[in-house]
Amino acid sequence: MANVLFLCEKQLEKIPVVETVKAQFGAEVMYFESRNVTIFLRNHPMDYIAVYLDSMSVNSEKELLFLFDADVNASFILIGRRESCKYYYEKSSRYKRHCIFFPFTLPDFVSAFSNILQGGAGEEEKKESLEDDIPLLLPESVKQHLLVVDDDPIYLRTMMNWLKQDFSVSVVKSGRDAIDFLSKELPDLILLDYEMPVMDGAKTLEKIRSKPQYQNIPVIFLTGVTDSSMVKDAVKLKPQGYVLKNISKLALIAKIKEVIG
Repeated sequence: MANVLFLCEKQLEKIPVVETVKAQFGAEVMYFESRNVTIFLRNHPMDYIAVYLDSMSVNSEKELLFLFDADVNASFILIGRRESCKYYYEKSSRYKRHCIFFPFTLPDFVSAFSNILQGGAGEEEKKESLEDDIPLLLPESVKQHLLVVDDDPIYLRTMMNWLKQDFSVSVVKSGRDAIDFLSKELPDLILLDYEMPVMDGAKTLEKIRSKPQYQNIPVIFLTGVTDSSMVKDAVKLKPQGYVLKNISKLALIAKIKEVIG
């Protein structure tokens, strides 16, 4: 059996994909601290490094790019949405790499992952085309993708736990990180904290609306303040919704589904 290292965010450690690669493929699971990963790889050579691109923080992105620059003798398996896979596929050009696209059913993921480890999905000959070298998995049901923007890590963790059953969720900790995220991937809806340091929700929404490729993404403001003047200021920016952070889980999910169907 091939030796596989699987990298993901810490908060995803209990999801079925992670449990499956450990149980079914005997993968070693580590979190995004790539300098430690490179040390680990010196002592434990791997045939494949699988990277789960969902919910990556900005620091994790930097660490992954650092890993691509390191001298690791392994093939990469990139697991994520098409835009993310394409971005990191190009960044990792010094290595042989494969991708498995979101969204997928777990059986489809297992089949594609197994095929790669057994030498399929482009191993028989070198291919320069990203499209030719990647197995495209067609889901039975597609989860809509949400981006949550908030400077409070506890609140982000709560949102991830609340929404991950119904949606595919990515999180970032600032307005600048949100704009950077959108340069690589376009979500179906953005949940945007109205009160953040440096670039608050209003400034972030203005940036989003100023870019033609982003301006049609629905945005729902989040705030912990009930001040009526603040609410009026937020509504002037014409978001698709405005909710208080003390909203219930069911009410928030209902609001999201009301906006994006």
